[in-house]
Order: sequence, then structure tokens, then C-alpha cells
Amino acid sequence: TPPDDGCYIYGLFLEGTRWDREAKMLGESYPKQLYDTLPVMLLEPVESAKRVIPPYSIPLAAQSW
Repeated sequence: TPPDDGCYIYGLFLEGTRWDREAKMLGESYPKQLYDTLPVMLLEPVESAKRVIPPYSIPLAAQSW
């Protein structure tokens, strides 16, 4: 079901870290595991004037196989 506002994204991977599904935050990667998948995420638009936390810039690389 589509959200009322925003969009769901999937298919993203982390390199050199992992997503701790229990703590719902980044965690140390497991030994000999370079990549980890992120869960489906909901991106919701927010007006920049109403943002309560500062923006966080992170590099994102798109690949298609």
C-alpha cells in the first residue's frame, strides 16, 4: 500500500558497517562481511523551515546489474 505522503525505497546496501535490526541503528560489521542490506525505508518530505534536526549528507552510489 502506498503511503499518504512520501515513498518507500529498497535495495540499498551498506559498505563497511551493518544495520542492527534490533537496535534500529548502524552497528559494527560482522567479521569478513563487507556489505549489509538496509531494510525498506519510508522517506517523508519535510519543509526545510520546519526541520527539527540538521540535515545529514551521505554519499549514495547507484548501480544496476
